[in-house]
Formats: sequence, structure tokens, C-alpha cells
Amino acid sequence: MDASGLATIAITNAIKSTAQTPPFSRLSNLYLLQLLVNKLRAARNSNLVEYLRNKVHETSSVTETEAENTYQVLAYFTAAALAGLDPSTASLVQEMLDGVEYPKHGRKIAQSFRLLLAPSDIITKENACVVRPLRKGRLYQLAVVPLSRMWRTSENPTVKQNALTALSGILAFLEPTMLADNAGELIPVLLEGTNIQGDHFAKNACIKGILDLIPLASKTIAEHLVAVIERMTDRTRNTRQSPSDTNVRGRAMALEVLLKLTEIVDKSVLLKRKAGLMRELNYALEDSSSEVRSKAERCKMAWFNMMDGE
Repeated sequence: MDASGLATIAITNAIKSTAQTPPFSRLSNLYLLQLLVNKLRAARNSNLVEYLRNKVHETSSVTETEAENTYQVLAYFTAAALAGLDPSTASLVQEMLDGVEYPKHGRKIAQSFRLLLAPSDIITKENACVVRPLRKGRLYQLAVVPLSRMWRTSENPTVKQNALTALSGILAFLEPTMLADNAGELIPVLLEGTNIQGDHFAKNACIKGILDLIPLASKTIAEHLVAVIERMTDRTRNTRQSPSDTNVRGRAMALEVLLKLTEIVDKSVLLKRKAGLMRELNYALEDSSSEVRSKAERCKMAWFNMMDGE
């Protein structure tokens, strides 16, 4: 049996997995599929790609579990194809983009975008896999551009949220320099992404993106300074009466953003926001996390030490 035949079996087994299927068995199927697609070029067989796409199109008539399994298979297959810049990548990414707008599974499909560029234990050069450096730029054009458009133009709040979630899963693994090259377009996306609810990975990825951009795109950051400060203090305000929607890591990174501003952005611009920010930092000084409190102390001292005329 050739690679595409084995891949077909792996797809079928992964989709048919149930709650009783051992997690190791299911993951083994997905990893085997990735090796067949990337290392043995199984996706070069157009029948295999069409088989998977047909499975995706059938998700409306299968069980909830099978539908979710199908989209997970699609993400793992696409990640392997993308790493090697397989010709099938564009059509596979488009299937994922279409899924972001689905009412029933859109959120989970959006979250699966984070698999596309995430470091892999399987798709590695040590396993004789192909990992093309240009895959990130390719995915930017295939997914970031249309997802950004989807977020800006959709009138459906759920679709807009899904688009942001999918974007965060890609942007989290792009080099800061690539973010900086597109800072004008991405900063509004990252700012809005800090408001994503119920997904700490997505929210934290957007905060990290802003943090990375401060030294590389300080002028653009300054243009959005009010929004940056407001979004970060929204994350760090964590009281018993009004808990933060961000976990400890996210609150700590939000304070890193506020601290980094004092190192990079023109002091005369920051001083206009000093008084209000100092009051907000008092909330972080009483945070339940010692890490957050420590970062809040450093941040408040840095802002306190800023003087007129600097």
C-alpha cells in the first residue's frame, strides 16, 4: 500500500475515534498522517486531498464527535502540508477559513489555526521532514489577510470573534519582525484580540504581539497609545468584586507592556497618561499573584520616575 492509501486509513481511523479510544491511539493516527503528508508527500495524490475535503463537507450529517474529529484531522493535515509548502496547502487552508464562519463548529475550527505554525515534535528535520522557512509568509497571505478582512467586514459578532481567535493562533508564531512589517494593519487586530473571552491562549498571544511590537514599531504604537493603555489596564484590574478576564500570565504580560512603553515611547506623550495609569496600577499591586504584584511595583516605579522635561 502506498503513502496515500495509508493516509486514507489514518484519516478514517482518526475521524471514527470516540471517547473510548485511547488518546495515545488517536494522536498516533494524527502523527502518522502528518509524516505521510510531509515526509512521503502523500498529499501529492489529489484523490487523498479530495477524500479529506469530502469528509469536511459531510460534517453537517455526522455525529458531533465525528465532525470535531474531522476538523482536527484537517488542521493536522494542513500543518504538515504547509510545512513543506505542498501545492494542496491553499485549498486546505481555504477549507479552514470557510469553517471559521460556521455557527456550530466555528470556534473550535478557529482555535485549530494555532496548530499550523506551532512547534511540532513530529514535523522536524530530525525526522527527515520538510520545514520550509517561507511557510510563514505563505500562511500570512493565505490566512491572515482574509481573516483580517473577515473580522473587519463581518456583521456577525460570533464570526468576528472567531476570526480574531484564528488570527491570534497564527500571529502567536510569527517572528516579531514580520509583525512589525505589517504593524499598521495588525495592531488594531491585536488590540481587539485582548478582549477575546474564554480563551487565554488567544488573549495572551495578542498581548504578547503588542509587547513584541513596542520596540519595533514604536511610532505606530504611539498612535494607538490610549487604546494600548486602556486594554492593558482592563486586563490588570483584578479585584474580588470584578475579577480580571485574564490569567496570571496574561496580567503579568500586560504589565510588561506598560513597563516597556516607558522604555521606548516618547516621555512627553506618556506623561499625559501618567496620572490615570498610576491609579490603575494600584489594582495590580493588590493582585492575588505575587508575580503580578512584583511586576506592578516595577511598572509603577518606572511611571512614577518619569518627570516633565524628559
